[in-house]
Amino acid sequence: MPSTPFPDHFSSVASSYARYRPGYPKPLLDFVVGLAPGRTLALDVACGNGQVAKVLAESFAQVEAADASAAQIAEAEATPRVRYHVAPAERLPADHATADLITVGQAIHWFAGPRFFAEVDRVLRPGGVLAAWGYQGLVAEAEELEAVLRRFRARVGSYWPPQRAILDQSYQGISFPYDPLTTPTFSMAARWTNQQLAGYLGTWSAVKEFRRRHSADPVPALVRDLEALTEPAAAWSVRWPVVLYAGRKPSPPDSASDPATRAY
Repeated sequence: MPSTPFPDHFSSVASSYARYRPGYPKPLLDFVVGLAPGRTLALDVACGNGQVAKVLAESFAQVEAADASAAQIAEAEATPRVRYHVAPAERLPADHATADLITVGQAIHWFAGPRFFAEVDRVLRPGGVLAAWGYQGLVAEAEELEAVLRRFRARVGSYWPPQRAILDQSYQGISFPYDPLTTPTFSMAARWTNQQLAGYLGTWSAVKEFRRRHSADPVPALVRDLEALTEPAAAWSVRWPVVLYAGRKPSPPDSASDPATRAY
């Protein structure tokens, strides 16, 4: 049976995505890894260019990283213990009950639903963990920069795909398969130049849709506004609130004496 076409918002900007998307904070990834009941196998779903998979490989014997976009996989750096797959989230590259951890960074709002969660439950071992996170809108510390960003958001905001609202609403619309674990609050922060800001904003799916509909790019006007504020080499302090869900697959009632499931 052919797979359902996925909402491909990023293949055409895969190289910019790899260059300009912010990295996830180490405390977040350390926390997620620490939830896993073992270190045998981790899956990174919608892996993009592999930024999470590379970190997981430092802790797990094997990492299977999958993305439905061949263009995104082409941007991934070869890393020991990581195998990359062009595959949709609804077809995970792992055997039944083998994964200690499944991660989804900045993507679950595109495909959260029964088919994906059935695959998660198939692949996770008892006690295994599903962890999904995403970062919400960029916030600038400097009011003059925030004013420019507000104007840009107003210009392109109506072009966001509807799934984006799921992230903005902190995953409230997702029926996750497992009870949520207690998690700390995380955020992301960076010091970015005008070029980095413009590069990042140019990867937004809303910007891509704006370009498609109008045959015009809203980013050059943004760049002019940024250049009017400061020297090109100056750096701005920016941050993103992070939304995190983590849930553990229950163990069968008679497995309490099994060391493989007692480790957590």
